[in-house]
Amino acid sequence: MLTSWYEVDESPAKKPESTSEESEEDDDDFCGGGDRSEESDGQSEESKKDLDDIFGDGLHEMTDQEWAIYEEAVDRSDGFDVPLLPNVFAIGIIQPADSGWPAEDIREYAEIAIEDQNEKRKKEGGNQLRLKEVIKCNLQPACPANFYITLKAEDADTGHVDEYEAMVKARCGKQKDEVHIFRKKNKPAIINPPASTEHGPSDSDCAVEDPGKICESRSWDRGETKRRRL
Repeated sequence: MLTSWYEVDESPAKKPESTSEESEEDDDDFCGGGDRSEESDGQSEESKKDLDDIFGDGLHEMTDQEWAIYEEAVDRSDGFDVPLLPNVFAIGIIQPADSGWPAEDIREYAEIAIEDQNEKRKKEGGNQLRLKEVIKCNLQPACPANFYITLKAEDADTGHVDEYEAMVKARCGKQKDEVHIFRKKNKPAIINPPASTEHGPSDSDCAVEDPGKICESRSWDRGETKRRRL
């Protein structure tokens, strides 16, 4: 688990048959951004732009268009397929992990999800899984962070490989990390497309113009897991 920082039901539009890999949805809101109706303070887009100009740090408050894009993506994918919103200042939103995030950390939390799932499968008499590859990861600042990981895992008995989604809540200190979602990936899915807004396209190396193409410029699969405490 980190020392500091940063199987739920499918959404109605893509709900597959129930499996043993699903768990009950946590009461906490892990969608990020919260309810826009509650946080709206009557600010116009023009007044937001004025504030952005005052701070002059290159960041801007999320526009209504960006919020709409973000919330639709979170509702559709439960946070696993969310577009990068470049140069945005917003607290608590889910975003693709950038190239500076240690790949071994991402893989470590993928292993935690696999271990948790295998414990459940063992009790139910199901086949064990082996982690093959971490495809991508989205992150949400929390306590300290939520990891939305898309991965490939192999059935240890049959050798069949499938894609899965796992959401792991990293905890601080001696608290145990929690796996809140583990399920097969519902295909096809949009793989972190860039958000098209008036502020320009995403400059992320993991945002792609073709929704059907997985970003290959950043590999999260770096071999053996190494423990890294922040």
